[in-house]
Amino acid sequence: MKLTVTGLKGSDHALELGRLNMVVAPNGAGKSTITDAIRLLALGYVPALGKRLVDSAALIRTGKAEVRLDFDAKEKSI
Repeated sequence: MKLTVTGLKGSDHALELGRLNMVVAPNGAGKSTITDAIRLLALGYVPALGKRLVDSAALIRTGKAEVRLDFDAKEKSI
């Protein structure tokens, strides 16, 4: 899986995700941006901000934000 985040909070990210992931980085590197992007994908909003569209809009640092989760289409054979 690949998570791509652009225009959300302070930084853009493209991450390859596996079955188990650990995000380690210095302060201000965008760890919270990644978790907010996953919450936005899963729930449609970020619980810490509220359910209103105007609340989620506070995350957008430019006029447009995009959060994508692309799944691999690999076939497994036995």
